Amino acid sequence: MKDIIEDWVTEPEDQDSRETREVYALAGLALYCAQCLEHEIVNVLALSAMLRRSLRPPKEKRKITKNISTRYGAKAFGEHSAG
Repeated sequence: MKDIIEDWVTEPEDQDSRETREVYALAGLALYCAQCLEHEIVNVLALSAMLRRSLRPPKEKRKITKNISTRYGAKAFGEHSAG
């Protein structure tokens, strides 16, 4: 296994090859960091939306529940009519 790794990873011979390898390594690192930042922004936006919903005043929640109930009936909340 050690021979395979030694054959696969080679040191560039000239300065241009070293610089090219360095540029690609740094570009890959920059893209990775950008994707991590993007993912964290999505997490923050999702969390803020969840907090806004959970921090609504109870009166507004009742109003929303009543609107849904009148529009879609009791089945929207899993209630079954007796009959």
